[in-house]
Amino acid sequence: MPPRNLKFYLLRFKNASTGELLYRIRQALSALYAKKRRQFLIQGIPSLSIQILDGILLPGLSLKVDQSLVERILAGKTFYLDDDQKSCEEPYDKMLETGPRTDIRSLWEPARLQHLLILLLCSRQDIEQEEQIADFVGNEVLKWLDSNPFPCGPHYASAMECGLRIPVFLHILKLLKNLDPEDSRRIAQAIYLHAWWISNRLSLYSSLGNHTIAECAGLVFAGIVFRNSPVGKSWLKTGKAILKQEAYHQILPDGGPAEQSINYHRFVLDLYWYCLDFLEKNGDPELASLMPRLSAGEHFLSIMQTGKADWPALGDSDDGYAVAPGVIPRRMQSDFAPVEHKTFPESGYSVFCTQNGTRLIFDHGPLGMPPLYN
Repeated sequence: MPPRNLKFYLLRFKNASTGELLYRIRQALSALYAKKRRQFLIQGIPSLSIQILDGILLPGLSLKVDQSLVERILAGKTFYLDDDQKSCEEPYDKMLETGPRTDIRSLWEPARLQHLLILLLCSRQDIEQEEQIADFVGNEVLKWLDSNPFPCGPHYASAMECGLRIPVFLHILKLLKNLDPEDSRRIAQAIYLHAWWISNRLSLYSSLGNHTIAECAGLVFAGIVFRNSPVGKSWLKTGKAILKQEAYHQILPDGGPAEQSINYHRFVLDLYWYCLDFLEKNGDPELASLMPRLSAGEHFLSIMQTGKADWPALGDSDDGYAVAPGVIPRRMQSDFAPVEHKTFPESGYSVFCTQNGTRLIFDHGPLGMPPLYN
């Protein structure tokens, strides 16, 4: 165990209940099982017919990117933490050795494959580049699968990363027309294995947070894809149940974030809207009951805005995106609404606006979510 993580793990152990310790042991055993019985898992994957795939409807997405970004992606650009491509290209083992000088997220973020989703959505608007984009996306996703066999390597270390990749895989299956049956099978297999991994490594107990929401979004998408099988039904049920629970845990009654992070709040709300729309499109309106809570969250963000789409840098953030940079799920809009004074009692913020447009935000709330307050 690297010394820099020792304090963190001791804190986790100190705050862990007996139930959590047992859960962590089960997680470790499931990881060993996956590595030892990988072929057994693959053999048990239900077939995904063309009819089933054609019957799945994708959620609505708004695209706000310019052509120059498309050209940069086609030229090899992906998304890095603070655009730190040098850090991303450093070998994983070396990153572990160098400690705080590197950030594992700079390796993870490009592997979310969100840049491929941007290309797919752009290709629907630009027929001239459709073939070029199709070839690029197909090659890139298959290359990623070849380079990152389940469940080995850093891209399976966090179940959240798997959760964010599953919707991208589904969009590729639905929108990419040049996939042959074997390529389609491999991508469907990746959806299944990612969801299996998430279901056995959910961020629960003291790990509850925005990671949990991303993981459950992955389960919801995979659950719809494989909903004709018992395991798919189980993923869907689990994903929806935790999303309903966490909407009232992570989004406070006044609409503010329990995690005390403005950027993560946008991330979490977008994941909820993404799942809500996807489920409703596919005949499952169960999460519609969360609309009042999500609307309160949007109202909170509209009051906290310092501009048309800017929020104060309050709390932790990794500048990640629920869907992709410049891609917005279908969500309830709450207009930018300047106010003279507004207090959010549960989340602990007060906002004051002066006549000249200056905005003062006072934080008088909790530090974050217990028990770790991170």
